[in-house]
Amino acid sequence: MSDFSRIRLQVAVPESEASFIATNQPVKFTVEGLPGRTFAGTVARFAYALEEASKTMLAEIELPNQTLELRPGMYASVSIGIERHPDALLVPVNALVQEKTALLFSPLRTIKPERRPCGRGSTTVSMSRSSAA
Repeated sequence: MSDFSRIRLQVAVPESEASFIATNQPVKFTVEGLPGRTFAGTVARFAYALEEASKTMLAEIELPNQTLELRPGMYASVSIGIERHPDALLVPVNALVQEKTALLFSPLRTIKPERRPCGRGSTTVSMSRSSAA
């Protein structure tokens, strides 16, 4: 008989995100078989190499399963906390102006658009903070 009181979740991480994975990163996931429930764990280990055919890297999350509600073979939708930017300002892409040497943010609510330098985030664009704002 198998012991399912501790489970291992295996995740195929895409090549574009593989270099950001580290042990102990927070993970949240849901499974279709348990709607409305969210589970949490951390990255226990990961392969450093990508699988050639899929260009993904295997990451494993281990977590307790005392209630035995998670079962082998369940598919999970997983979110790994790669980067957190709690102070990032999200802006619509049409508010950005790409110039030769800079990416600028132009607030749409102003009569005369004011162009402010901003930087790119990992998957979004964030406005840089300055004392002259």
